[in-house]
Amino acid sequence: GPEACPVKRERRKSQERVRIRAAAVLSRQRDGLLDWRKSRDYVDQRLTTFRLLGATAGLIATGFSVAANEYVVQGTDPLSTEVNFIKGCCSITSVICLMLIYRTYLLQERLERIIRHISQLTPLDPDISIFEPFRSRAFLIELAILGVHLPPGVTFELGVWNWNNFILYRGETLCTVVATFRVYLVWRILRDQILLRLPKRHTVSAYTRISFGSALTFKMILNSRGAMPFIAAIWYGMLFIFSYWYRSAEMTACQFNTAHHEKCGLEEARYWSMGDSSATFEKTNDLYMQNALWFIYVTTCTVGFGDVNATTTMGRIVACLTAIVGT
Repeated sequence: GPEACPVKRERRKSQERVRIRAAAVLSRQRDGLLDWRKSRDYVDQRLTTFRLLGATAGLIATGFSVAANEYVVQGTDPLSTEVNFIKGCCSITSVICLMLIYRTYLLQERLERIIRHISQLTPLDPDISIFEPFRSRAFLIELAILGVHLPPGVTFELGVWNWNNFILYRGETLCTVVATFRVYLVWRILRDQILLRLPKRHTVSAYTRISFGSALTFKMILNSRGAMPFIAAIWYGMLFIFSYWYRSAEMTACQFNTAHHEKCGLEEARYWSMGDSSATFEKTNDLYMQNALWFIYVTTCTVGFGDVNATTTMGRIVACLTAIVGT
């Protein structure tokens, strides 16, 4: 009808403007006039992509570390072919993760320079030194967390005295406990996906002086319909991680058939006593994850039936942290 003609003409004009802009962008790219290093939206898009890839690689590396440790706990030789293969996969994914995280810090610095250029009219220098990320304390902390792993052909034992008892930890177990801290990468993925839904967030942030980061994302989640599922997911995730820490702290590698430490033959390595108590008991490893989950769950609820007790210093520290979280 005649009323639809103006709408069609306006739609054709809009499509023509889009084609003209696209052609202009392509022309500028061909002429070398458009530098992606100066484009805020393009740098922000690449930053989000590299964060997602880095987090994925880090979580996969954690899975390989857990798998290698479980093989060792079940009695497999730490230097066997299958364990070395898993360690090799862990090393590869860990290196990939570190490279991607390094790239994200370079892109983050570039994005901050662009934002300062737009909001404060400061000169924009697109050239960034390759050593720039090492000036960041956060990057160095991430290097320590994401880089800890045992490469193929490497293993060690760490013996410590627990009151009057001797306990032996394997290197695979210790490195896996450190690797579990990589779960913070899950939050990075969730934060980016939520912030991407906000229109013109950089413009709003520049005018309001509000940082669109983790704090704002956390507030948005708590004020949404997904607040309860989010809190429940955090709680159950912490239960599982604390359970893994508790299980690792309570295990002594002296009971593994691959232990070679000279002190594993001592009476103090087999028969334990708690503190100054003269009563002794034979130390046995509880490898069942469900028992550790039960202990952590009961401790979180501050019930404490007493059917499972922490017998090591590290196990009691984990129990204390769990009780604090539960309260």
